[in-house]
Amino acid sequence: AGADEAVEMAIADLLSLVVDLDAAGAVAAAASKATPLLQRIHPQTLMEAFNTVFVTRNTFVHSPALCYHFEEVLTGMVKAAFASFHHSSSSSPLTAARSMLEFLVNQLLHTPGLNAGKSHSAASSSAHGAATASGGVDEAHIAHDATRLLCLKLIQCCLRTGWGDLEHLTTAHSFHH
Repeated sequence: AGADEAVEMAIADLLSLVVDLDAAGAVAAAASKATPLLQRIHPQTLMEAFNTVFVTRNTFVHSPALCYHFEEVLTGMVKAAFASFHHSSSSSPLTAARSMLEFLVNQLLHTPGLNAGKSHSAASSSAHGAATASGGVDEAHIAHDATRLLCLKLIQCCLRTGWGDLEHLTTAHSFHH
């Protein structure tokens, strides 16, 4: 199991490096007003890299240290994507950043299978009753809540990085109150 975790961490780190290098190339090209030597990575590829790390983080939700590592990688990817779209003349970085933001918002709107067809309060009470019979429901809700919290943090990072000049607006709406 330890080897699998090490491989997944190495893959996440490599994907993050690819996103960082892509963003750094765009910033450097914009600063020098030169044509980039390499073409930007397609937004779909950047989104696949982000999604891979996101799903991997959910796979290892049982390990706080691994979750923390994957969350740091995801945060780095978000920062790179949202910092670079200001420095590019193409729409590709904006498309990648928008895709990440839409993905994260959709994760907040997603209702886990445990709640399908029920109102949130009815689902919570029936899930709580089921949880006493089997601990799996509580674990699923805890994992889902942790994922939603991660999404909120990453969305906040998207907004602060992409629209940092609006700091006075985002400070009033911080999740750290």
